[in-house]
Amino acid sequence: MVLSGNVSSCKTNCREPEAHSTRLKSEWKEMPSIQKALPPELADNVIRLYRECLRRARFIGHQKHNTGLLVSMVREQFKKNMHETDPEKIQKMKDE
Repeated sequence: MVLSGNVSSCKTNCREPEAHSTRLKSEWKEMPSIQKALPPELADNVIRLYRECLRRARFIGHQKHNTGLLVSMVREQFKKNMHETDPEKIQKMKDE
């Protein structure tokens, strides 16, 4: 979602959008795949938890008129821990 925003804004403001889109694609490839880094059942649980947190943030945000803030907080927390591959630490974070 962020990547497409950067590329599209760059295309309108930049003379060489291909250079930026290539850079963004290479950055995208460097991100770890949760399915490859974790056991399958744990990866599925983490993805399911992330989606559920986003749904709840949107629901509560709609009621309180601060959807963007809540969604960004959820994303920030997951991004902060996205490189964690130890299943025990991940389970501990999920339980908190």
